[in-house]
Amino acid sequence: MKKTLKNLLVLSVVGCGLVLASCSSVQAKPNGLDDKLVNFTKDNTEYFRNSYELLFENYLDAGSSSSTILTNLINIIAETELPEFYGSQAAFEAEVEKKCKQKLIDKVKDGAYDVDSLFQEEKLVKELSNSLYNVYLPEGKTYNNDYLILPDVTVDDFAEIFHADYSDYFKKNYRSSILKELLTAKYMCENQFNTLGRAQARDVSYIKIEKIDEKPSAVSSLITDWLSQYIDVKGNEVKTVDSELDLESLARIWKGVDLTGAEATFASTHYDLNEQLEERIAKIADYDSVSGVYTMKDDADIDTAIEDEFTGSGAYTINWGKVLKQRELVKKDFTGSDLYTKSEGISDLPSVITNRVFSTSVASYIKTVKYKVGDEEKEVRFLTPATSENDSTLSKYYHFDSSTNAYYIVLVNDYNFSSTALNEETTEVDGKKVYGKNTKKIAEQLGESSSNQREAVIKYLKKYQIADNVHDQDFYEYLENNYSEIFDDK
Repeated sequence: MKKTLKNLLVLSVVGCGLVLASCSSVQAKPNGLDDKLVNFTKDNTEYFRNSYELLFENYLDAGSSSSTILTNLINIIAETELPEFYGSQAAFEAEVEKKCKQKLIDKVKDGAYDVDSLFQEEKLVKELSNSLYNVYLPEGKTYNNDYLILPDVTVDDFAEIFHADYSDYFKKNYRSSILKELLTAKYMCENQFNTLGRAQARDVSYIKIEKIDEKPSAVSSLITDWLSQYIDVKGNEVKTVDSELDLESLARIWKGVDLTGAEATFASTHYDLNEQLEERIAKIADYDSVSGVYTMKDDADIDTAIEDEFTGSGAYTINWGKVLKQRELVKKDFTGSDLYTKSEGISDLPSVITNRVFSTSVASYIKTVKYKVGDEEKEVRFLTPATSENDSTLSKYYHFDSSTNAYYIVLVNDYNFSSTALNEETTEVDGKKVYGKNTKKIAEQLGESSSNQREAVIKYLKKYQIADNVHDQDFYEYLENNYSEIFDDK
């Protein structure tokens, strides 16, 4: 029977009562705030934040909407379930923190907090503080302003990029969504294991370089010469090279800026984007090699569009405009590398390529190349194109797609993530399954799906018998409308 309580929310979890005032002011705190949320049968077992006080305080902080109550409830369930899944409380919190850090990196990578293509941490902190997040500088720290964020930045670079403390922002803005995704990942591992094996996951690295119409052969010439360092076009000789095959290195060579010594030597015989930039400047200005200064051409027919591009419509000098354009070049991202699932896809790659990547016949589309760095033998797997650009041997190791007017090199680092393979990396400790790195990675990706999240929420609402213990009319109806399955047994 439904109970209509307009001024009082009574939410009882696993048979225990929690009484909260549903209005903005608290009439009285409930008794038993230190009581455990979940009574486990195992003696002397302590679970992090396993108390009613957490739900009470979160409820008051966040408001009394039904969706907020459910979010707080899922948070508590996740914080109860996930430490064991990740091996320990510390490992679980480290995983959450890593994902929070990645989200913040993604937030700033697009340049929204840049000035002249350099990251300004103070600008970010000001915005977050104005949104009432408690983001602050620890003692002895200064804001990291004027920092050039490179495209291959990772979570390992977080402390170098960010000097302020973002704990409050992480907790209030990222934590709940991450907990829901991780709880869903746990659900997928424990209840949909075979689905993980059917996700057709692929460990893929790739580079995309767009063709330049003014220099139509520039990109294919660069790619084939670069590949020929590692691939013997005449036979099966294992070539010896100075460095590993690295798509990030090829991207830098194509940009023509921020190069290592070896990259600069290779780039000197090939056209690149920095050279294209200098050619555009040459159309509007003359360069004095002694002073290092560009002077605008005295020409009535000068291309004003290029002039505006490199002077900010007269706001600064051409020299400064070149610096800004080169920074933009450094920040351009031409590569990607991750463990991808078929449902997620790879947004940077056209379907003619992803169809081969996620095909069940992917093994037949791969060419394996071996080479040596010193005495150490290396191996790399190239995805071959459905149709080669020409008849050369090297054209079998890259793709040209006319719909995107771009060249691609695609490496399939691993493609065997079947249920059998995932089961082989699963171990057992003290009678409990411990899932492997790849299994968790695939599950976490599938955990971002709203449909999978819904299934997981239903699973855990049933596990903790929430349907038996909700006595607030509004919250009851919210669950009934959105998660009616938890009442199926009633």
